[in-house]
Amino acid sequence: MFILRRLSITLLTLALLGAASGMVASAQDEGPPMPPPGDPFAGMLSGTVSFEPLEAPTEECPFGVRTITDAVGSTTIGEVSLHSEHCTTPGMPTAPSGLMTLTTGTGDRISGPYFVDCDPILPTAPAGEIVTCPGRFMFASGTGAFGEVSGTAYLTANVWFPGSLEFQQWPWIQVMHGSIDY
Repeated sequence: MFILRRLSITLLTLALLGAASGMVASAQDEGPPMPPPGDPFAGMLSGTVSFEPLEAPTEECPFGVRTITDAVGSTTIGEVSLHSEHCTTPGMPTAPSGLMTLTTGTGDRISGPYFVDCDPILPTAPAGEIVTCPGRFMFASGTGAFGEVSGTAYLTANVWFPGSLEFQQWPWIQVMHGSIDY
């Protein structure tokens, strides 16, 4: 009798597990896509974009100007400061590649390449236009708690274009979301 009861409980448990796994599989087939691996990452930062003339154009920077962004804000990893640089390419919608670094309140850093594709293209934007630059930032290296960092943040940067490419500071805001492992 004991063996029969144990066998019945085991069969009932297996049947319930099978039904539950079928419901989960069905819900996954019908539901939204699974999120990317890693912890969620999101943030909003604001700051300025400025332009640094080089002493002379280089092969890496043929226009002879570097775009520099400095900002601060809140992210899911805490308060951060941001510094990024890429070669200025007037008339081109895409920054070929730049380097972005986030620095946390503890001094730990996350760095990696970023790419943006701006619309409208500078310098054709009218004065006062908000130039929208969607792109992505790849978490490639880090220090401290982020020594083994990986992941990607998709970003949208909005820059207020004052109507001139003179070397000055332009207001800038950026929203990021993605996933991070560390």
